[in-house]
Amino acid sequence: MNSKRKIDIDLDIDNISIDEYFDGIDFNEKVNTTTEFKNLNNFDDKTCEHCGSSDLIDNEGSIICTKCARVQDNVIDYNPEWRDYDDGKPSMNRCSQVTNVLLPQSSLGLKFVAPQGSNLQRIHIWNAMPYKERSLNNVFKIITKVCTENNIKKNVQDDAKIIYKIANDCKDMSDKKVVITRGKNRKGIIAAAVLLACKRNNQTLSPKEIASIFDLKHSEISRGDRNLRELLQQKKFNTNFNATKPEHFVFRYCDSHVPKLKNEYTEQAVKIAKNIERLNIASDHTPFSVAAASVLIMSELNGITKILTKKMLAERFNVSEVTIGKIYKKLSKYKHLLQDDVAVDGLLEKINNIQKTSSIIDDQIKERMKKFGLSVDENNKVVTQNTPDYLLKKMSLCTIDSHVDFIKYNDEFTKLLNTDLQIKS
Repeated sequence: MNSKRKIDIDLDIDNISIDEYFDGIDFNEKVNTTTEFKNLNNFDDKTCEHCGSSDLIDNEGSIICTKCARVQDNVIDYNPEWRDYDDGKPSMNRCSQVTNVLLPQSSLGLKFVAPQGSNLQRIHIWNAMPYKERSLNNVFKIITKVCTENNIKKNVQDDAKIIYKIANDCKDMSDKKVVITRGKNRKGIIAAAVLLACKRNNQTLSPKEIASIFDLKHSEISRGDRNLRELLQQKKFNTNFNATKPEHFVFRYCDSHVPKLKNEYTEQAVKIAKNIERLNIASDHTPFSVAAASVLIMSELNGITKILTKKMLAERFNVSEVTIGKIYKKLSKYKHLLQDDVAVDGLLEKINNIQKTSSIIDDQIKERMKKFGLSVDENNKVVTQNTPDYLLKKMSLCTIDSHVDFIKYNDEFTKLLNTDLQIKS
């Protein structure tokens, strides 16, 4: 260290002037009296210059030897000082709270210390947060409370707050004077924000479940979802996240409600749900209804209908027994086919080949197509020139079920399907 210098001068202190006393000192020499340490607790490579001891401690910015009690060096600590007073307690009061980007104005302010219940303290609390952010903060508290009570993940809560914040900012940009209002309308938009956040993070919660935890009707959350999407479109916020699929509900149901169910049963139910979606033979039903029917088909194939009854599935999936029965009746004739991925792949390939090679369209189908603004040319091809864009988009998303009328009248496909069903049964 450079802080210690020895001066060997014979001085008669009684008969010397103060100027002569400092003649042996070079004041132009730069002496490093401070040292920066990133880790003040690590003195393994330091030893005392006087006694050679390595037992050094930091005491209020000075490095001291515990053996000879001599000060070795001074330290400048650039880390924040977390203590208000010299009492050794890690109080955080010296530093302000973390800035919240969703509540920017409320994050800027000072802490006013006053006696509890005083007028000054009351006025300070009133003015600490603007009324708009106070209302927004109350919504954030509702989202946090509801999501925490229903075991919804923290990332979903944060996304829901951000989505609602964006929609709330868009309210002033909207041509409509009142979009987010009090009561059910606002509550519906809050619930819709949580639902959209769940979809964004692939957490399977149905609209009925969200409506239930927010104590809303299904129609109210549907209205809230529509209003929310209209507001988010103003800032071109993407609301087209991954659609909820039946297999997601199958996983969640089997894990949470039937924990003792064998993994092979769960995998089989998931496979059935995936193949139903691939064949698109139940597209007019909701994903959680198809999931319930998939579990029911799995239970019948494995002879465990006493464990997984239709009544139990209706309660767990929040779907009526009539709806499950209706879907099951539609899918029951395909149940052996749906559990075989190879058979489904072959069937899809054959169907695609039939659709490519066949050009026969029944007259009944042509009449129905005209009602939707579609027409067919001389070569029996759909004319898309005057077709609205939204119909073209729907046509591009169509699969087997959208062509069910065409398939129904195609003898070759009917024979093929019956042959596959006979083999599987």
